[in-house]
Amino acid sequence: MFDPELKGLQLQVDQPWFSEVGSRFHLGFDGISIVMGLLVSVVTLLIFVGARSFTCMPVAKEKNFVGLLLLLQTGALGAFAAADLLIFFMFWEFVLIPSYFLIGMFGGSDRIRAAVRFFIYTALGSLFMLFAFAWLIGEHSRQFGFLSASFADVAHVKLAFANSSLMAAVGSQQGLVFLAFMLAFLVKSPLIPFHGWLLKTYQEAPTAATVFIAAVLGKMGTYGLIRFMGMFPDAFQYSHVLFMLISSIGILFGAFQALGSKSVKELISWSSLSHVSYILLGIFSGGEEAISGAVLQMFNHGILIAGLFLVAGYLDARRPEGTILDFGGFAKKTPILAIFFMVIMLGSIGLPGTNGFVGEFLILAGAFKSHMLVGALATTGMVFGAIYMLSFYQKTMFGKPSFHGETKDIGASDLLALTLVCWFVFQVGLYPQSFIARIKSSSDVQLVKEP
Repeated sequence: MFDPELKGLQLQVDQPWFSEVGSRFHLGFDGISIVMGLLVSVVTLLIFVGARSFTCMPVAKEKNFVGLLLLLQTGALGAFAAADLLIFFMFWEFVLIPSYFLIGMFGGSDRIRAAVRFFIYTALGSLFMLFAFAWLIGEHSRQFGFLSASFADVAHVKLAFANSSLMAAVGSQQGLVFLAFMLAFLVKSPLIPFHGWLLKTYQEAPTAATVFIAAVLGKMGTYGLIRFMGMFPDAFQYSHVLFMLISSIGILFGAFQALGSKSVKELISWSSLSHVSYILLGIFSGGEEAISGAVLQMFNHGILIAGLFLVAGYLDARRPEGTILDFGGFAKKTPILAIFFMVIMLGSIGLPGTNGFVGEFLILAGAFKSHMLVGALATTGMVFGAIYMLSFYQKTMFGKPSFHGETKDIGASDLLALTLVCWFVFQVGLYPQSFIARIKSSSDVQLVKEP
């Protein structure tokens, strides 16, 4: 059992693996990774329980689909549990394979283009990560006399940094490796302007796969930032306000795009970009308070976006290819769905008492502490977020009906999945300490310190 009172890794597996470069098959969980592991498990359960009603295919294809989803789960759990650079990279790359085939084999009409775009963006980011890992391993050997890819060992590597000018900062050892990590993780998260793969992937992927990609895979990028940015304190302090500003712009950009969205999946996709930008804002704010909020919000966003995409799947199954306006008056036809949708929507806009409020409040408090003007800019995103989500709910559930055929409410398995989503909405919202205590058990050794 995981003990939140203990610091460091627990539930470890540590075996020899690639001794020529100092790499070991080392897995374990601390307070951050255990929360991410829970997210992976819950989202996988939600897909298998809640996506059955709108994921209909022949038995042979269904076996392939389920197998690919389980491979995706394995890769994500491995990345979150990794305590070795090469093991982390192996699992990071591994998730590309099932993701590509889930999109390319089971997606929409433009699935091949979406799968290729997703693969190219992520693979290019991985090249920068490989460069950074190789540099850290080599530098560790130079400074300490032996090769090691262990997180704990490479964390002691000292990299030179020069802040006399922008070019000097970028060209220094610490600046180059920091930039390589940023490019790798910000593509995966994503942060603007590295979000070019997001909309097409979320729209064309089968909804069950979209749930996992949006709820889990993007968190691998933000998790990587939290796990590694503490190795570059000078580069982080030099650039964190700039990245806070870009994150705040990402919050507003996603919100404005959502306001103009015509389809359900499009709106939820842009909403996801906006809320992930809140997580990145917390990370770049740098203090323990903000980053604890960011980790908590990684879990919260994963649960909420999974719930929203499940709702999108239920709506699409009842009105295929419909726009938002085509779902008017659905509250009368599907009252149970309307109730659960309302709870998830309120969590998404951060209503006090829901999980969305706790994480975003900690992030914004830390952002104001780090840079007041950027924090104020980010806060306006909550207003626009409430506008587009409330408008979305009103148009689909209470708008003018444009479809007069018979529509069934959600079934038992759908009800069970949405009940689990709503349980986490209120459990974290009303008793956040159960998660924050686990997160803070790692904060003094893993999180970026306040600049």
